[in-house]
Amino acid sequence: MIGKRIAAIVADRLAVELAERARRERAQPLAVLVDDDEARAGDDGDAALDAVNELAWQRGARPGQTVTAASAYVGRLEVMRLTTRALDAALASIAEIALAFAPLVSLELDRSSPEPFVRYPAGAGAGPRDTVWLDVTGCARMLGGEDILCAELRARLGELGHHARVAVADGPRLAQALARWGGLESVASRGASGGPLAELPIACLPLDASIVAWLGEVGLWNVGELASVPRSRLAHRLGPRAQDVLELIAGRDEIPLRPYEPPRRVVEHIGFDEPLERQEPLLFVVRGMVARAVARLAARGEACGKVTLELHHDRAALALAEREGRRIPPLVSVDPGLPIALAREDDLVRALRTRLEKLELVAPIGAVSLVLDDLTRRSEAQLDLSNLAAVSPDAFPTLLAELCAAVGPERVGVLEVKDSHRPEARSVLVPAPYDRNGEPRGLGPRKRRSTSRVASAPSELPPPQQGVEEGASSSLHLTREPTRLLPEPLCIGQLRPGGLVAAGPLVYLVDHLRLSSRLDGVEWWSANPISRDYARVRLHATFQGRRAEHAEAWIYMERSTGRAFLHGWFE
Repeated sequence: MIGKRIAAIVADRLAVELAERARRERAQPLAVLVDDDEARAGDDGDAALDAVNELAWQRGARPGQTVTAASAYVGRLEVMRLTTRALDAALASIAEIALAFAPLVSLELDRSSPEPFVRYPAGAGAGPRDTVWLDVTGCARMLGGEDILCAELRARLGELGHHARVAVADGPRLAQALARWGGLESVASRGASGGPLAELPIACLPLDASIVAWLGEVGLWNVGELASVPRSRLAHRLGPRAQDVLELIAGRDEIPLRPYEPPRRVVEHIGFDEPLERQEPLLFVVRGMVARAVARLAARGEACGKVTLELHHDRAALALAEREGRRIPPLVSVDPGLPIALAREDDLVRALRTRLEKLELVAPIGAVSLVLDDLTRRSEAQLDLSNLAAVSPDAFPTLLAELCAAVGPERVGVLEVKDSHRPEARSVLVPAPYDRNGEPRGLGPRKRRSTSRVASAPSELPPPQQGVEEGASSSLHLTREPTRLLPEPLCIGQLRPGGLVAAGPLVYLVDHLRLSSRLDGVEWWSANPISRDYARVRLHATFQGRRAEHAEAWIYMERSTGRAFLHGWFE
């Protein structure tokens, strides 16, 4: 029977890491106050510090000191306030990343069981919640062992800017104590002499400070020395939780984990101590937020079909604009309009960058929120090992996402052939042929295919055929209708041989005109039935002193008015 194995991730610098994200100058002593309120009124001089950074620690500041006492040791100590909601959200993001390593992840132990450790090492800078547990029973062998699992967890979190201590033991509180008080990577072997906590100080046990001090006075400093004392002499000296402490000393920890269920939306938020006024630092911040959000998606095996970036304007800038009579919205929402679900960092960054580069900042940005919604299963494409060409299966969906961000999702798609006598109605733009999972999808039942090869072009005027000499044979004459149509017919007035046709930057001279087809009373039931005479027109022009450039156009004349319209090009 395989015994239970629990891994504990202790993010001992989480509060400091969150506070430093909002600062531009990091080479300065920093202390953090964790509070339930976003802005608590009153003097913070008597408030106890919850965390300090390394520079403040070196100069004498310690968690638990008041702001006044710490300021006496450290000159120019910067004190920042952090909400417990932000701390819990960051811890939840670590739990989502850990889902890639174990099927069961927990942020808290079962409420019916004794509470987890509440003591923290001096200077650890940890808040009241800083631990994520993983049930890795039978999972570590897939990575090569528990020591490799610990190293991989630390490396994965380190890439996202988190310092973590990881340990594995037979119970959640044993693993937490090993991670907090032991080395960076600790693996407790089963049946260890003196229990897995033998070499740790007594302060790692859930004991009152007065009991820990008394045990030190009698010469007991670590758990191994405490375990050598007979249980009958310790039971009445360890306080009301003596039985629980004795079980931990013996290496037994049966507290179950409460499974963590990630939310159906991935949200990343960051506020700035100094507002951002330019796009370059904003793009840098957005890339970091996308990296953390994508890491959470990867652990779930999901992709996002909608991404929203909310830029919150600085409150001081809003107040100043209001006094000056200017109206500035409190936030700007950026939605690139993804046509398919994306899951890679580079893909999301490219889509957001396309929109942000066109965005004009009307006020400094005080906070940024990134929301990934419409989550779905991530589509994985199998690579062809026999194909020597390095072709990415995600290249085309990524291009679609970037095009949607640049020109709008309503202007990106594919052309579907329709039955109609009007050439401009024989094709219609439909959404890209990918579902929200990135899988190809059908365009519905195919109707009778028209013999026309007409396709509406997104550009106003496609370039004419270049370099075709007069009288040269061409396969263009094999088609009855043009290969591309203009989005809107271009009125060119009266058409006659030897006349001029203005199309874009060029002016063409009509060489030859030949009638090709006629539409008479098309859509007679409508208010404006269509009657046209179509002709193939041979044109030539000179451009920037070069030799004659020839083209073949498709032009129709309205029979009611006699006006001519340029409708397409033969290529």
